[in-house]
Amino acid sequence: MFPGLTEWFDEAWPFGERNPVRIEEVGRKPSAAVTSGRIPGACAAVSVGGRGGSPAVRGRGSTMSVMADPFARAEATAHEWLARVGRELGTDDRVLTHRVLRAWLHVVRDRLPVESAVHFAAQLPVLLRGEFFEGWNPSRVPVAYDVAGFCERFAGEAGIHQSQVADAVAAISAALDGLCSAGNLDHVLAPLPRSLRTLLTPVVGEPI
Repeated sequence: MFPGLTEWFDEAWPFGERNPVRIEEVGRKPSAAVTSGRIPGACAAVSVGGRGGSPAVRGRGSTMSVMADPFARAEATAHEWLARVGRELGTDDRVLTHRVLRAWLHVVRDRLPVESAVHFAAQLPVLLRGEFFEGWNPSRVPVAYDVAGFCERFAGEAGIHQSQVADAVAAISAALDGLCSAGNLDHVLAPLPRSLRTLLTPVVGEPI
């Protein structure tokens, strides 16, 4: 129907061989004990990588190439970030990890001035960037809550106890600090009061 279009696309494709990347879900493990110091959760793992190292995604009972699914690469990148955050949190539970990460994005976003929020969003993968801006009203920020207000909002959105907030927030900050450009997180958090910056400062050490 379009002579030569397929050949041109093959030559113009900038990402190498278009082979499928696979995402697999495995069985759940018993949740970690609360007394272990880790946020409790069950296990769902993601492995990324197709033949030749190319990205691809395997859905439910089917293999989908990047060519067939234009969102496959964005999904794979979001899963990689989610896996990194989960390692810092000390849990393999992807649902819990996503919920806590989403809480961090929203609660921090609403405390930032517009310019800082937009600057930080530019560093995020496209799917997480969409979640970052979900429900955002730039005319109503920054919301001037203190540490207690921050922790209350975070615990409510993340679905965790307030006693876990400090460890969870620091763990996510550590993951994002490693995933974003060097120094970007410090620059983004600079407008916040010192007490909140201290809470959000990445902690080097064992995961929570």
